[in-house]
Amino acid sequence: MEQQCVLSPTAAYLTAFVIAAAYVASLYLLPRRIRKLHRDDSRHIYGRFVAVAVSSIFAVALYARVGDPRCLGVDGVAAALGLRAVGAAAAAARAAACVALLYLGTLAERCALGGFTMPDFGAREWRNLVVGPLSEELCFRACVLPLLVEAGIGRWRAVWTSPLVFGLAHVHHAHRRVADDGISLSHALIETAFQLMYTTLFGAFAAYAFFRTHRLSAPVAAHMLCNYLGLPGFECFSGPVPAEMQIDPDERRRRAVFYDYRAVLIVLHVAGVYLFFTRSASLFPAEGALWY
Repeated sequence: MEQQCVLSPTAAYLTAFVIAAAYVASLYLLPRRIRKLHRDDSRHIYGRFVAVAVSSIFAVALYARVGDPRCLGVDGVAAALGLRAVGAAAAAARAAACVALLYLGTLAERCALGGFTMPDFGAREWRNLVVGPLSEELCFRACVLPLLVEAGIGRWRAVWTSPLVFGLAHVHHAHRRVADDGISLSHALIETAFQLMYTTLFGAFAAYAFFRTHRLSAPVAAHMLCNYLGLPGFECFSGPVPAEMQIDPDERRRRAVFYDYRAVLIVLHVAGVYLFFTRSASLFPAEGALWY
């Protein structure tokens, strides 16, 4: 007999908001002596690891309390959240391949500069490449999207509305930029507006990847790769560095490489964006049941 789902859209969105609010609030419940440290101080980072671990457990517990995995045709919270070993590696590879298409120009720039180097895994790298992507995707994708499906919200509507919660959860970074880095409030607000747009667009892709694979590994892999590559600089679009300009020799060499190969790099940047929007869907399995 078909499972009757009674979760309303209002309850689903309210729960999503509570998950996001709890994630951000956990960062501000750290002892003041920890919060006063710079965000890149290892003691601050490890304190945040504890905070997001607690908020992630809360998010899973809240989904288990509010949601009903049987409405998705699965038994158990882990299955509803996409925590499956079978198919996880393939889902991660597909999502990473989509990101690689989008960053085609950036990847070419890295190769032109001599290739890639493995980061030294200190506290910052663990935050940016492991703990951050894993905790954020668990809370903002795995715990939110199943609720929206149970509430009868269509997939495409969920893809474009759920990332707003993810984007708004990053607005508090404006305070950090002013307090830690000493930039002006107006500059911080401009940065935050851009970050809100970027994180919302990324969240839409991450939600799409989760829907197409129903494996948490897909958005986590995409998030890790995006954090590793950073925002595209598009420096190949700028002109050469004037000879009289005082600039670090390594930076001058880097800018010269971008300028020398600017035509190829520009083509690859444009081609990467085009291929991402036109070919990403073909890298995922054919659409069918959301949870299988």
